[in-house]
Amino acid sequence: MIQSVRIYGAGTLFAAIFSMLFLTSCGDDSTTDPIPNPTTGEIQGTVTEAITGDPVAGVTVVTDPPSQVVTTDAEGKFSISSALPNQYRVLASKVGYLPNSVDIQVIAGKVATADIMIRGDGKTDALEFDGTDDMVVVPDSPELDLSDSSFTLEFYALAHSFRTGGGDRWNSVLGHGPDNSELDFLLGFESAKPMFYVRSYGSGMVGKTLLETEKWYHIAAVQDVSTNKLFIYVNGVLDSESILKGTPVTTSADLFIGARESFGSGNGAHFFDGILYEVRLWNRARSASEIQETMKQPLLGNEANLVGYWPMSDGTGGEAADKTSSGNAGVLKGGGLWVEIDSPFQ
Repeated sequence: MIQSVRIYGAGTLFAAIFSMLFLTSCGDDSTTDPIPNPTTGEIQGTVTEAITGDPVAGVTVVTDPPSQVVTTDAEGKFSISSALPNQYRVLASKVGYLPNSVDIQVIAGKVATADIMIRGDGKTDALEFDGTDDMVVVPDSPELDLSDSSFTLEFYALAHSFRTGGGDRWNSVLGHGPDNSELDFLLGFESAKPMFYVRSYGSGMVGKTLLETEKWYHIAAVQDVSTNKLFIYVNGVLDSESILKGTPVTTSADLFIGARESFGSGNGAHFFDGILYEVRLWNRARSASEIQETMKQPLLGNEANLVGYWPMSDGTGGEAADKTSSGNAGVLKGGGLWVEIDSPFQ
């Protein structure tokens, strides 16, 4: 028996009837919201000791671009959730170990694996030069042409010997431009002291610190066009400074590591006798505190203003990789040797 009649608009009546029929046939589950499409991914990995393969607990793991900072568990495992789709560099570090990193791609809804090996004995690889004909040649590119701008050069060097006699007292480590009117910069050692010349020798100086053989030194040289000054730092401490003079030059020459180019011939000269590690080139003037902050750690390769980064720790092959986006790998010439060393970071 119908007890009452209610009149609805056509749309409202249809909705009411549909709702009653649907709920009666399907039950409450029909109201569950659909699962949204995933918009982030996850990074998982294990950190192990490079020699033994044992998992390493308590390792700090960070990403660049930044997402989360996590620590490995007792089994060396870590997980970073809610990582936005992107290309990441994942860096693992712990006191007593050499840091290391891997590059990964995170895809939405997927797990990216980032297994990392770190060395606990303080050992790493570097490149040894014989002082006769060994060098690394990096093809010229716009990132290397810095004569009219501020820049910073850095490297670690352990010299087996220094040339000290007469006109042959130069030991070149970084040379861009031939030994003529096209020299952009030259950094190395004159006798056993650091030397830095720019703008076809229009400006430059020899440092004050007398260096020893078979000992690691961190050398940095800075050209600051805002103050018209040149600086040399040894182990992060200011060694000497000079006035920047001369006219900026333009060169299409290659960058030489472990030597300099001889008068536009493409051949090397004034070769360095020793081991080189962590060669860095920045397109701005770095301060003493900035140099000190990063001199005892590897870089990611995408730091602001870093335009060339050759760790020289490849360990094998005929190239020295550039870990910046510039990708200016250097070619080994003359027979340089990859050698295992005690890291100067320690």
